[in-house]
Amino acid sequence: YVYNLDPASSVNVVDLAKGKFVKKIELPGCASLMPVTGVGFSALCSDGSLATVKVAAAKPDIIRSAPFFSATNDPIFDNFGYDGVKQEAVFLTYTGQVYTVKLGATPTISEPFSIQTAAGVSPADTKPLDVHWYPGGRQGLAYHSGTGHAFVLMHTGEYWTHKEPGTEIWELDVAAKKVVKRIPLEDPAEEIAVTQEPNAKLIVSGSAGAGGSGALYILDAKTGEEKFKLEKSGGGVIRTLEP
Repeated sequence: YVYNLDPASSVNVVDLAKGKFVKKIELPGCASLMPVTGVGFSALCSDGSLATVKVAAAKPDIIRSAPFFSATNDPIFDNFGYDGVKQEAVFLTYTGQVYTVKLGATPTISEPFSIQTAAGVSPADTKPLDVHWYPGGRQGLAYHSGTGHAFVLMHTGEYWTHKEPGTEIWELDVAAKKVVKRIPLEDPAEEIAVTQEPNAKLIVSGSAGAGGSGALYILDAKTGEEKFKLEKSGGGVIRTLEP
């Protein structure tokens, strides 16, 4: 499924095995695609809903959920957790609200909870000049499907600082709604990813601005111990292979 932004929001369906284009599906106002086994795909939409697209029919069937977040007041990061085996997704808003979704023909969307409350600190809000812990970075969330834990880059600041690099990594047990570990970072980080092996490693890209080194780090996910450092890596989105 290949997303098109221009000339209009749509999705190309491509058969990789046959190496051929299948169809184009118009999907106005939606992006951030998630494959849904046996159905097609889901996507987040600007009206705060989740669209689920059944692709098999001659005319694709598009079903939208009721709006569950505000794209204006508290948007969801376009970097989210996705488990293709369990068909589950984990979303995080700019203020730190966490949603889980069971994907399917009729997806189930949970009530949100605050990652700050899960850490035992005050929840963040959208009020000007209020200082809280907020998620941030260009790729601020990594999800380990084997444990159901999310690793989130967090920083202190005001609302709308969602691009600020993280000064800590918070490990969130999503099902238990509890932050089980906080790892301080000497080098503020803009991107984070996690390997899917049992002894998981965190890959963290340091910020090249605001006094950061721009180095790439590999950390032990259990202890936070630095295992490897690559100076001046150049930054950018990190991808890890899934088993």
